Amino acid sequence: MTEREFPLYLAPVLFLLMLVDTHLTAFLSNLSNFHYIWNVHLVLIVFLWAAYSLPKMPTIALSFVLGLFYDCYYLGIIGIYTVCLTVMVWLLYVFHGVIYQNLYTMFFALVIFVTGYEVILLVTQILFKLSTTTSVFFISRYLAPTLLVNIILFAITLIPLKRGSLSSSVVGN
Repeated sequence: MTEREFPLYLAPVLFLLMLVDTHLTAFLSNLSNFHYIWNVHLVLIVFLWAAYSLPKMPTIALSFVLGLFYDCYYLGIIGIYTVCLTVMVWLLYVFHGVIYQNLYTMFFALVIFVTGYEVILLVTQILFKLSTTTSVFFISRYLAPTLLVNIILFAITLIPLKRGSLSSSVVGN
């Protein structure tokens, strides 16, 4: 990995993607009359690509700040998204050698990280009595559509993000 200088435009782009995530989630869930919840994670997809070549500390700090915005925007309780998003980005750096071997490992890392992100958020919200759900509802009507939409978005964003952030070592595979 060759680290590049941290791009200053990444923070506003991720903030806009956070808003796009919200609107796409609402739009797709509305299309299914809220029988299924399609939770879009473009921010997590961009962090997956950014963690390949960007320096660790500014990227983790950006995920912390973005997590604060998520908490203020979604819950009004600071801490849940802040910790979860920051830990997910930190784990991207911890498992760097495994994740960035080729595009297949990146794809499976996306599936694992989106699943982990959603499970950690759910468990935390249940512990603090912010939500209640059953495992059947969570897996069939929340996690499955969320994984499907994020896999599709990963495939759509593959070419533009691959050109912008990755070297030929991962691009070629």
